[in-house]
Amino acid sequence: ILKHEIDTYHTDIVNEKRMFLEYTMHDVESLIANLSGLQDIKDTLSITVNHANLYQKIATQAKMGYILSGYTNLEGLVSIDIFSNSNDQYHVGETLDVSNTNIQLKDQLCREAEQANSSVYWSGIEENINRNSEHKYVINAVKLLYASKEKSREPIGVLIISYDVNYFKSAFKHLQSDGYFIIADSKKDIIYHPQNEYISKRLTDRISDQFIENSGSFVQVINDEEQLIKFARTQSGDWIIASIIPSKMIYQKVKSLHFI
Repeated sequence: ILKHEIDTYHTDIVNEKRMFLEYTMHDVESLIANLSGLQDIKDTLSITVNHANLYQKIATQAKMGYILSGYTNLEGLVSIDIFSNSNDQYHVGETLDVSNTNIQLKDQLCREAEQANSSVYWSGIEENINRNSEHKYVINAVKLLYASKEKSREPIGVLIISYDVNYFKSAFKHLQSDGYFIIADSKKDIIYHPQNEYISKRLTDRISDQFIENSGSFVQVINDEEQLIKFARTQSGDWIIASIIPSKMIYQKVKSLHFI
């Protein structure tokens, strides 16, 4: 009975953290919904500005910058970037210098978003598309933009929200019984780990292959020590939140409670 109660406690903790993740992702998706619905943005992306004069380009940049700046108060937000099909970039965020943009990564994100079966594509942890940013790795949420709600036509641009991977540190750094949390994205790349050197690394197959169901638990040997791993999957993004606790700590806790 005592072991069952401890097991239930850790399951509840994992589900609580899963809900925190989903609330955070919902806030980002709400921001994306607001931005993608603005007619001024659609009108700007629908117009080819490649052949516009310098004044028109500056005026367009200023207008888009003003619109986007009204949406930068979301905690953890690194940047908002909108690209037209001709790679005109409209940006607000932590750095104003976008002279070194990773267009190849932007194109990759667009291809992945097109293939994804969701309104917002969570690419997980990636290098920042803005190479001049102090945030080398970010979490990207991507939405293709269309001139109308019907997706029968080609997209007119793409909206990329870059989110700070360090935002999760304060919420996930503590776990009783000498355990810890990890978060992995749909590609099984680590978004959060208490040891920074593991962030952006891929989970080993012997661990990631166990994350089949939407939630569950299993025992795995990590660094020569048996660990109890409890996990849950988010609805958005298909992320995994897992607690990793040394089995011996649970046995010791059960044993100590028997003596009370």
